[in-house]
Amino acid sequence: MLCSVTRTEAFGRRDMPNVETIQQGYQLQGLSEYLGTSKPPDAPPLDWPVPDDDALTVANSFFPLVNYLLTYVTQPNSMDDPVYERIARIGVGPGMPWDPDAQSPEYVAALQAGLEVARTEIKVAVAAHSDATKAYGNRETITTHYLDRTGGVFAGGLAPNVAEQAMYYQLLDPHHKAPNGTEYNYTLTFPPGELPPVGFFWSLTSYSLPERWLVPNRIHRYSIGSRHNRQRLHQEPDGSVILYLQAESPGPEKVSNWLPIADGPAFEILRLYKPSEQVLDGTWEPPPLVRVPRNG
Repeated sequence: MLCSVTRTEAFGRRDMPNVETIQQGYQLQGLSEYLGTSKPPDAPPLDWPVPDDDALTVANSFFPLVNYLLTYVTQPNSMDDPVYERIARIGVGPGMPWDPDAQSPEYVAALQAGLEVARTEIKVAVAAHSDATKAYGNRETITTHYLDRTGGVFAGGLAPNVAEQAMYYQLLDPHHKAPNGTEYNYTLTFPPGELPPVGFFWSLTSYSLPERWLVPNRIHRYSIGSRHNRQRLHQEPDGSVILYLQAESPGPEKVSNWLPIADGPAFEILRLYKPSEQVLDGTWEPPPLVRVPRNG
């Protein structure tokens, strides 16, 4: 079975017939079919184990699954060898046997303690995850940043783009916490001439926490960005652009720059597609969110 994650830009509802026409023209082929060569033999079927319900929380359920999955990790990287050597000492590695009944209670307790410490560290990494360059990249630049990679997967998914294709920033409040639309309104100010420099487009999207669902709102706006620039985003007299992130409308004179957020904990993601060299080398960074008291 072949599958693809493909994005097709739509310029509003009236553009949907054009999008549908484009989508109907997509064709997904295997490489051998495209090249007109013989199809390689199918891979042998895998007898995937059914994970226990506690596979992510209990050591004696977690490590047998890890040993099985490591068997199918492709393209081994020599930079991982020191870690493989270390974990082999506790019986963890590609295809290594794991008999839960053969482990002493003391050994299992030590592994369980380590698993719980790791889960705590991952939660911290996810909370601090705000820069896609620290989570995703090529094997040479990010291979040994295991905690950053784990935080990136938990925060952003399993199939990210490389930085040259897209950059994602999680916008946190001034106290490095998730924004909360119940307590504050927020502004995001781009100084004159400093909108995100991209080759394609940029967008800011808000989700509710912990569900990470789009936020229902009466203006049916779920993102704001460069596709709104010419007709919708208002510029201040000095050329700056102020975005208003809040649960309630900022007023008719500011609604063009309003991104509705959850009336509660919120998850704000700024996405830059085909970021410029200024983004890739860190010269350009997103401005900070600024708190505005809801009664102020």
